[in-house]
Amino acid sequence: LAQAAAALHPSGGNIRELGAQMSDFGAHPELRKFAPKIGVLHFEGSGCSGGSQARTHVAGFGYEVLERPVPGLNLSSVGCPSAVVKSALRQVVEELVAEGVKGIAGESYQMWPLQELVTSMVRVPVAMSSLIQIALLVPAHHNDQRFLIVTRYEETLRSDLGNILKSRGLQFSPTRFVVVECSAADVESPAQLSEKMRGMMGEDPRIAGAIFDCQQLVAIADQVRATIGAPIFDHVTCLDYMISASADNPYFGTSYAEGSTPERWLMKAQRQLMSPSEDYVRALKSRVNSEMKVGVLRIDYSYPPIPGDVACEGSYGYKVVFEKVEGLTFEKAQRAEIDGQIQASFQKAVAALEAAGVVAITGDCGFMMAYQPYVRALTKTPVILSSIAQAAVMAAAHSDSAVFAVLTANSRHFDKKLLLTQSGVNVDPDNWLLVGLQDVPGFEAVALGEKVPAERVQPAIAAMCKDLQSKHPKLSGFLLECTELPHYADEIRAQTGLPVYDAITLVDYFQSSCCSIPAFSQAVLKGFLGALDPRVAVSAVAQITVGILGTVIMVPSVMGGAVARAVSSPGSCCCTVM
Repeated sequence: LAQAAAALHPSGGNIRELGAQMSDFGAHPELRKFAPKIGVLHFEGSGCSGGSQARTHVAGFGYEVLERPVPGLNLSSVGCPSAVVKSALRQVVEELVAEGVKGIAGESYQMWPLQELVTSMVRVPVAMSSLIQIALLVPAHHNDQRFLIVTRYEETLRSDLGNILKSRGLQFSPTRFVVVECSAADVESPAQLSEKMRGMMGEDPRIAGAIFDCQQLVAIADQVRATIGAPIFDHVTCLDYMISASADNPYFGTSYAEGSTPERWLMKAQRQLMSPSEDYVRALKSRVNSEMKVGVLRIDYSYPPIPGDVACEGSYGYKVVFEKVEGLTFEKAQRAEIDGQIQASFQKAVAALEAAGVVAITGDCGFMMAYQPYVRALTKTPVILSSIAQAAVMAAAHSDSAVFAVLTANSRHFDKKLLLTQSGVNVDPDNWLLVGLQDVPGFEAVALGEKVPAERVQPAIAAMCKDLQSKHPKLSGFLLECTELPHYADEIRAQTGLPVYDAITLVDYFQSSCCSIPAFSQAVLKGFLGALDPRVAVSAVAQITVGILGTVIMVPSVMGGAVARAVSSPGSCCCTVM
């Protein structure tokens, strides 16, 4: 497996070099206009080209990485930058923002001292180090679980870790982390690093995974994942997470500003399967992607879910396993009740998901966040019962004055302070606006267990978000608490231009840490390799499978822009089977 995984990135190298291999949009250059951008800052003279290069999102659609060196910024100046360096930093950051980046990152933990300064300059999320992912990992794991931090800068990181964990609200104990040195020899021989990590995990079974600190380790992350069989959180998972909050979801939703609805769906299908196919071919040949499954705890409540809903299989690009928590009704979840029956039901459901081999456990109701500490104590598998678990990393990635809006199904039953505290980090509730949707016409279907009329609800939700944005100039993002809301995330992004975090962005993140090509199922690809190469015109009927139960779009003749235009022309029709 390790040798096969190495074939994914034969040239090795850093993010910039990998991006050069994986940036081709093939026969679909029109997809580039949908590609978001992200900025990466470098120390002066660190080898950055200083240009804009396309990168490929590991979930199947492209985003461009704009790498920029900061004049005068080096290891000596990063801790206490002079006025000249600050001015140069501001100029580079403002240039990136002017180019439309959706987030700004740094090349290694050594840039973490700039986190507060850069967040004060911009409204977009900032992650000057991949260590910011700690804010997502710790709340999702049992209190005695630990993480390896693999870095090229072991000595300095070991001494700085305590201060890092106290900054930006990351109130975690350094004892939960083990710093591991990664030498140049380890980068050249990933098997050597994997063996070292396996040995440490064998000695300490509490170790749940590893964070790769610097971008030089990106090239070997897939091989290490395949060898040690544990999640790896690196620069790619960090950048992908930042982008996912601002990019159109490849499986559901609508946010394209141009074209009719059928054309949008076909563009989404193209983006999902064909951009670029070479990377998918390498993924299949490597046999590293083992379709890591996610488990979903369902409350005792039935309703017809729509794409985007956590309870809908078509919301994912990988397999999901559902288990009902008997006796936990929607009303009880709102009140955070937990009696003996509910505890027993949780224990039974969690055990079943563990037996199914899931890599993370989530819930199909945002109010489940109140049960996060209880369920987390039942399993060593990461537990992310609600999208609220993202509150900590959202706060860490923005300035202290940033304001966020939480959209919930019913604000009257939402204990903001309690649920935000469950994120595991000190989050100021005053910076979080609570927006209840209980009075939106049509949304009462959530409480009634009926199908939500999305065509009525979506415009109303988007209008509410636009109005909120006009009233709160410091509004920096949205957090969709209700698990039925991700369907509308793309429209909110399109209307406001702000990042939107929901249950799907959270689940995708954890699933991606276990796969070489995250959030995309091998099974989807096997039927299309060769036949659906974007450089080959496809005849006959193309059946595009999304998710695991066969959500399909049936398209006659050639799959491409011509078909999109044909089926959206007057008198034509498009059959979408959901």
